[in-house]
Amino acid sequence: MKKIFQSIETSRTLHTFFFILYSATAFFAVYEGTSSGLYHSSSGWQFAGLFNWIMAVCAVLFTVSLVSKKRYAITSRINRDLQKIRIPKLIGVFLSLLIPALVIFLGFIKIPDLFSTYLQRAFYLMTTAMVVVFILKISFTETSWNLLLITGILLVGVFYQTGNYLSDVSSNPFTMGWSEGSRYYYASLFFSKKIYQLDLPYPLPSPSRYLMLSLPFLIPRAGIFVHRAWQAFLWIATTGLCAVALVKRLKLANSGWNIVLSLTGFLFLQQGPVYYYLLFSAIMILFGFQKDRFWRSLLWVILASIWTGISRINWYPMPAILAALLYFLENPKFEDGKLWDYLKQPFIFIIAGLVTSFSANFLYVPLSGNDNLQRATTKFTSALLWDRLLPGPTYSQGILLGILLVSAPLLILLVTRLAKTKNSTSWVLRWLLLLVLVVFFVGGLVVSVKIGAGSNLHNMDAFMLLLLVAVYYMEFSAHFPEIPTNHAAVPLRSAVATLMLLLPFFLTLNGYFPRPIYSAESLQHDLSEINGYIEGVQSKKPDAEILFVNQRQLLTFGYVHNTMLVPDYEQLELMEWAISNQSGYLDSFYDELASHRFDLIIINKQYLIYKDKSSGFPEENNAWVKNITTPLYKYYTPITWLRYTDTEIFVPRPANELQRLITR
Repeated sequence: MKKIFQSIETSRTLHTFFFILYSATAFFAVYEGTSSGLYHSSSGWQFAGLFNWIMAVCAVLFTVSLVSKKRYAITSRINRDLQKIRIPKLIGVFLSLLIPALVIFLGFIKIPDLFSTYLQRAFYLMTTAMVVVFILKISFTETSWNLLLITGILLVGVFYQTGNYLSDVSSNPFTMGWSEGSRYYYASLFFSKKIYQLDLPYPLPSPSRYLMLSLPFLIPRAGIFVHRAWQAFLWIATTGLCAVALVKRLKLANSGWNIVLSLTGFLFLQQGPVYYYLLFSAIMILFGFQKDRFWRSLLWVILASIWTGISRINWYPMPAILAALLYFLENPKFEDGKLWDYLKQPFIFIIAGLVTSFSANFLYVPLSGNDNLQRATTKFTSALLWDRLLPGPTYSQGILLGILLVSAPLLILLVTRLAKTKNSTSWVLRWLLLLVLVVFFVGGLVVSVKIGAGSNLHNMDAFMLLLLVAVYYMEFSAHFPEIPTNHAAVPLRSAVATLMLLLPFFLTLNGYFPRPIYSAESLQHDLSEINGYIEGVQSKKPDAEILFVNQRQLLTFGYVHNTMLVPDYEQLELMEWAISNQSGYLDSFYDELASHRFDLIIINKQYLIYKDKSSGFPEENNAWVKNITTPLYKYYTPITWLRYTDTEIFVPRPANELQRLITR
């Protein structure tokens, strides 16, 4: 076993530190719940507050015992008592999965107040983790407490993150986020003839994402619930499969550490998050690449590069780079005089991968039926908002601080490993790692500050994945020798490694998305209103054109009847042109508005409000207000606002109406 594993398992401070942290969390959770009135709101919550107090006091007492002279007597007594309880391993595993599943069910669906604040979430989830640890210890008596403790914490964290995704699975026909409904519409374009009776171009950009989302359309009458469940599955399954594929390549003998590294990898990649359609190409390489089978590996590089070629441009080189990195990580040294033999396979991978990715993109655009190539290039003309590197309303941590916080333990381990093993690794590997990580780090920062780039670290995805691969190989695999270091430095490295393993759990708790509760009556009311206005217009003008700027999934899944789709001017498309100031496309939209082509326009509620830097996404909002909302109000007028679903319906504005309003 690697020394770092042994050091973590035998550490005397890990569980002590955990109980110190747990004690502090429990007391702060008590204070928070009491001061907010939560623990006085009902008899059930009064009991929860009492339980919180008891656990906090017990944790303090146990922590004191762990640092006292009676430490070994107490821990030995606990071990002896637990050995008297017999739970078969299979039942122990089942219970360790069932208990966190029940807690997550309560916190996301039945009792959302259970996870209402960060400290409440941390307290109840860490308590759940302790229960899981005791169950596992009873079933796996020979496994160390520290390994089980890390496993329990990470397992609960994975269940928690899974709950975040499953809470989005709903039969609500309306969009559950600004662009959520748009994803299903663009996915449906691969089946446009069947769904809309129209031959429509395939989606741009990121067609691979919508291709994956389109698969449920193969199931007859699969509703929006199925499609949301499929997307949740993709988020969970691809991240988990990528982590497992990476750990499988390390060839660790200890199954416990295989599980731990897989769980940590899952939570780490979710910090981006790294999107499922991008992870698909990484999964192909991690499972398919074999350093001793060149042609097989080249085939997988080409297949994965075709996929990234229809994904995102900053991922075009990823399959080839990942394959080259795996080759060097599994062959960290080369024989003198055989440099070209060492380099030629990775060189071919990189050239073949780049050519394939760009060729796939070049061929897809015309084959997709899109005649406007500008849609595939708007990202290159978007503004760069460098202030988003720093903390602000759009992203509270800021891109730079956020990525450094997430990756700090891995960077420390990587730098110290490279500094201590110069003689056992080739200069090629060291320089490739440095070059690749710097390029993808800087590239990720640039993409992250583009207007419309989002409010998280998902554009740092390539850097995060490559960093995880490098650290896992160099720190935990058998391909690299132990670091020659003095005995005193081993606990320090194990402490950093432990932080790397557990930090993703605590960062994951920052996000909490409980299952929304909808009124079926209110949803049906708004849907009936939309259908009613459409029928009213069509009764006067049978060939009326109804433009759904958003909420197009209502057409996709048949919630709106007898209405032909107008494929132009979808919300994401309009936003892309608005933030990139593409006047040619916008002018055509304005001409359509001025001519009153559309008899009804269905869109989210519009506000003529310009935002300053104190608000989130001010540049995106202002670009939309300037380029979309203002022209819309010039030629159309709202006739109703469906408040429950935040949907607004516009009709053509009568001639000179604005002038009459102004003169008043």
